Formats: sequence, C-alpha cells, structure tokens
Amino acid sequence: MSLIKLIENPERGEWDEWLARPAMTAANLEEPVRKLLQSVRLGGDAAVRACTREYDKVLLEDFSVSKEDWESAAGRLDENLKQAIRQAREHIEKFHRGQISEEPGVETGPGIRCWRKAVAIDPVGLYIPGGTAPLFSTLLMLGIPARLAGCTEIVVCTPPLADGSVHPAILFCASELGISRVFRIGGAQAIAAMAYGTETVPKVNKIFGPGNQYVTEAKKIVQQEGTAIDMPAGPSELAIFADDTADPACIAAFNGLRSVDILVNNAGIVREGAALEQNESDWDAVIDTNLKGMFLLAQAAAKGMKERGTGGSIINIASILGLRQAGGVLPYAVSKAGVVQMTKVLALEWARYGIRVNAIAPGYFNTDLNSDLWETNLGKAMLKRVPQRRLGQLEDLDGPLLLLASDAGAYMTGSIIVVDGGHLVSSL
Repeated sequence: MSLIKLIENPERGEWDEWLARPAMTAANLEEPVRKLLQSVRLGGDAAVRACTREYDKVLLEDFSVSKEDWESAAGRLDENLKQAIRQAREHIEKFHRGQISEEPGVETGPGIRCWRKAVAIDPVGLYIPGGTAPLFSTLLMLGIPARLAGCTEIVVCTPPLADGSVHPAILFCASELGISRVFRIGGAQAIAAMAYGTETVPKVNKIFGPGNQYVTEAKKIVQQEGTAIDMPAGPSELAIFADDTADPACIAAFNGLRSVDILVNNAGIVREGAALEQNESDWDAVIDTNLKGMFLLAQAAAKGMKERGTGGSIINIASILGLRQAGGVLPYAVSKAGVVQMTKVLALEWARYGIRVNAIAPGYFNTDLNSDLWETNLGKAMLKRVPQRRLGQLEDLDGPLLLLASDAGAYMTGSIIVVDGGHLVSSL
C-alpha cells in the first residue's frame, strides 16, 4: 500500500501548479471552520457523518473500527515494517521514561513547602493524519507519552481511507500501545467531535496531533472555547530540484538535514592492510566516507540550525582508534582521529549559533556486521583487552546519546565521551 503520492517527470508547464503553496489565508479559513464546528456541536454524529461524506467521500454509519479490521491489520503489513514499528516504540518509550522524575519539594518559609506535580489528562484526544499520508509514527510519538503519563482514556481520531477503513499501520500501532478507542473521523470535524463530544465520541480535555490548515484552524478555535491543545502545526511542504546525475537517496537525506534539531552523525568503512600496502583508492574511499562525508552531513544540519535560529545538537560518532594507535587500519584510524579534531573545531566555530558539537568514541561493540568476529580466536583475544571483559551493546550508547542530545548536556560542546568498558585506560 503506497503511503506517498508520486508525480514522476511532470511536464515543465505543470511545475508551477505542483509547486504552488496553499493560498488559503487564516481569515478565509476561520468562517467556514467555525460553521463546521457549530454544526457538529449542535448535530453530533449526524453532522460528523455529513462532513465525512462531503469531504472524505465516504458514508459511514458507525465511526468505530470494525472487529475484522482490527484483527486483519497486522496481517496486512510487511514484517519489516512491523519490526521497525516495534523498535521505534522501544526507543521512544525509553527516551520518555528517562524524563520521568520525582522532584523534591522546596521549603520557601516556615511551614511552607512548594513542589511541582505532574497529573495525567483524562480523557485525552489524539488526531492522527491518515489520508494521503497516514502518519502512524505520530501515534507512537503521542500515544507512548500519554501512556507513560498515566492517561487511562485515550481517544484517537483518524481519517478513513477511500473504502472507509483505517490504514492498517495506524491500527497496528494502536494495538501495540493498547489503545482501542479509534474513530474513523478526520479533518476539522474530528477536532469538533473531540472538543464537544458526540453520541459516539467522548469529549476530551486536550487535543494533540498535527493536521492540515483546516485541522489547525479548528484546534485554534476550540482552544479559545476552553479545550486545551498542544500547538498549531506549521506547513511541511518540500520541493527538491535535481538533474539526472543526482542520487535521489542522497538528495533527500541532505535536504532533510536542513530541518533537524539533533543529528547523530556516523559513517564508517574500513580498508585493512599494512601501511606500506595501502593504495590510494582505498585511502580516498575511507577518508571521503568517514571524515569528509561526516563533515558534509554536519555542515548541512548546521546550516539549517543557523537559518532557523534554533540551534541544535550534533553528535559525531568517532572511535577509540582515533585516540590510540593500532596497526593494520591506518586510513580508518586517521579518519576517526580527524573526526575527533573536527568535532572540537566545529564546536568552537558553531557555539555562537547555539549549536553544540560533541562526539562519542565507542570501543569494541557487538553488531550485526561483526558478530562473527567475536567467536574467533582473534576476537576472543581482543575482548581480553577490555577491563569489563564484555563487548559493548548498542544500548550502552543510549545514555551518552541522550545526555548529549538533551538539555542535560546543554553546557557541553567539544566533548569526546569514550564508551569502551575501560579499554582506552587499560593501555592494552
């Protein structure tokens, strides 16, 4: 099932049409959206049903998801996608669990003690775009914090597809999070249903989630009337110009970097061999990938951070081989030493823009690429050099990454964090 509409090789005369931004202004939006909201407030399910028929071209008697759709959702998805969703859930949950804390009270005077207390919002409404671009990732990023916060009643509204169903990826994510109240309602009418309540959709106390300009306008209006919202979402259109010599994947990646706030920057290839036997092409390949490539990625991200005035965090992945000597991998060691020095120079230059640049230097880690090595005699000998007598796992990088990416590391820039089980200090 395609998630993105592709327009391939449009005629030159059509370019202006495809690249034109929406011309609707807020003033033009407010009146029709207010009328729609009022119709739902007064008409309940019947008004929502009429809006769904008019705007989504779907006639629904029941807004709830059928039992058959719930049961078939997982089977309609590729196994790789399901695994990616589960992995994303694990990472998002781990990040947000790290934000949970018990704050100590402060005694401001005799008998006066002040503290902050976080209280879950119930019911809470999540709007998940699901028409031309089903943003199931949004459900993960909103639903997981809601669950961790202790919200017991989570209401999800998402637009129906042309056949009246909900995209299976959205249902799969909801099932993974234990969310069962999913309604096939999109657009401003979904915001109205959650803000006012209908015969089917319960009234919520706060609405989260992005949407088009009509959804955004509806959220702004219901906020004025007493229903809390997260924030109005801005536009996310993107146009990329490239000729037939460009690599589409690289173009997309570099352009995407202009809008990131946090970049974990990693590139690494190895060409083994004694220094006397290294050839120029191997040397160039390693340096171009591991050092030049990382600089260009960091530069692209930093330009976006500077232009937006937001600052940000860039975390370069170096290696302990950039901090110590090892034979047989000269180009790799030199490239990673260059990453260490580059990190410090960029930290110096970009601090004035609010951009923090730090690096992590991992030691011996177990990954899918090298798992076979650690079963060999050479691998077992290498492991003996690590004082902790174990390989690093990818989870061992979570703490340092979260530190450097979050406000907890706000005063850190130009730092190199070594994560190697004590290998570097052992001198082995």
